[in-house]
Amino acid sequence: LFGGRGANDQRLDTVIQLDVGHARCDELDARLPSPRSDMAVATTADGQVLLLGGDGPHGPMADIVRFDPERMVLAKTAMRLTGPVADMTAIPSDDGWLLMGGRRPRSLRDEVDHFRADGTIRRLGQRLPFAVSGASIVTMGGHVYVLGGMTTKRIENRMVRWPW
Repeated sequence: LFGGRGANDQRLDTVIQLDVGHARCDELDARLPSPRSDMAVATTADGQVLLLGGDGPHGPMADIVRFDPERMVLAKTAMRLTGPVADMTAIPSDDGWLLMGGRRPRSLRDEVDHFRADGTIRRLGQRLPFAVSGASIVTMGGHVYVLGGMTTKRIENRMVRWPW
């Protein structure tokens, strides 16, 4: 578990390792470069973890942090998102990840970006049918499905296929 929110809604910089097999969790010595919550997560082919954006003490962030599980080290990368965003969802695609929805400093996103491990980000032409943050995304049968999330007016209960 990377970061999150603690008592009084403060952002955390902690890293917790869960051992489900032994029913225990340990706080690691590794720390995030700054406190944050609500990051998108992408796992690379070499087992590294990328933490994308997130919500910091002053709102959404655009930085990308890399976690090396072999060395137990977290470091901010030179890569950046196209703008600050939290509550975005990352899902693996052919040669990278789709970054879908999310929350900007003053609005929600309906954009879909293609992100590659080298840091290249390309905005795709097909947007989500509505701006949403915190949605669950799944691929089934060659299609991408967006489930739930928060819009500006309500908690979503729809499931939509993308591209739609």
